[in-house]
Amino acid sequence: MRLNHLLLKRLFVWLGLWLLLCMAVLKATGQNDVTSEYQNSLKLVQQVQDSLLQNPAQTPESLNAMASSLARAKSGAEHLEARDDFVLTIGMLLLMGLGSGVVVWLSLKPMLDKPLKATLQWLKSYDQENSHAKPPPPPVLSELNQLQAGIERLIATLQTEQQHSKSLYQRVVKVQEQERQTIAQDLHDHLGQMLTSIAVNAAFLTKTTEGNARDAALAIQQQSQDMMSWLRSSLRELKPLLVMDVSLRDATIDLVETWAKRKGWFVDFAWQDNTPSLAKDTAVILFRVLQEALTNAARHSQAKHVKILAGAESTGKTLILIVENDGVADDQRPVLPSLGLCGITERLNGLGGQAHWRRQDGRFALECHCPLIPENLANATVQDPAG
Repeated sequence: MRLNHLLLKRLFVWLGLWLLLCMAVLKATGQNDVTSEYQNSLKLVQQVQDSLLQNPAQTPESLNAMASSLARAKSGAEHLEARDDFVLTIGMLLLMGLGSGVVVWLSLKPMLDKPLKATLQWLKSYDQENSHAKPPPPPVLSELNQLQAGIERLIATLQTEQQHSKSLYQRVVKVQEQERQTIAQDLHDHLGQMLTSIAVNAAFLTKTTEGNARDAALAIQQQSQDMMSWLRSSLRELKPLLVMDVSLRDATIDLVETWAKRKGWFVDFAWQDNTPSLAKDTAVILFRVLQEALTNAARHSQAKHVKILAGAESTGKTLILIVENDGVADDQRPVLPSLGLCGITERLNGLGGQAHWRRQDGRFALECHCPLIPENLANATVQDPAG
């Protein structure tokens, strides 16, 4: 049903009812006018009769005065009748306009209000439940039906673009991991060998030289060992072998120990024992999420105490990872996502997970939800966007 058809139908019904009402009012008014005219004429006749009975011998002057008095009385009665007719006409027009407005309002409100509320609730549910909400039933009005169909097409296009973006992001993540592993391997093969050679030569010099030369050789040996220690730490972050070869839990412990030594943090660590193992790609992404979370804690706070909790939720389908730190400014404003938090959100969204954060009482907490059986990175093959 189209909106203009609905309004015309309702207005014609209203006009028909109004016509019947007007006919009833006109009939009653006509009967009232006839009765009123009869009573006024009767009064004039009685006045003439009474005047003739009181004074049978009427002079022309008295008859003229009587006629003038009767004419004024008749004119006054006509004036009152005209005023009443005018007021009645104005009242009927106002009532007709008011009634038309009420009919339009009562016609449009149920036809527009309910479907619009249902559509808004659907969009809100879609936003909260991440596209799992069912659309409302089609509205009666064709205009609203077309609007809802347009929204459904836009949402379908948005879902397609989101899936395409997710595929692109997954490809970027895989390429990024491959590049990190290549860089780590090159650093290990070339820079590591060179530092080892420098350390060996410096150790030889410390045994074969004396005085300042021996002191310089000792300094070179110590510096090369420090650089090798830094290189090993960097290689563990670039290429988390413990994630690939052992488990995410062990890689997390190694990463946390490195950050604790570097920043002087006191760390509370708890990992649920019966947490199922993850696919390698998923474990690497969660390791990167944890790296970014610890980097944010070091960069945006004066943290002294860091808490890391991980385990499966009660249903056993989702891994929950919580990273919490103190040393945060007590600010009541909402946390605006930085580049790091946006990266964490994108990584988790690529796995079908979510990220939530809060700041309260000088502490910042990041809560990550990740499916334990991912549908995208475990077994699926990423499509080439150009293919």
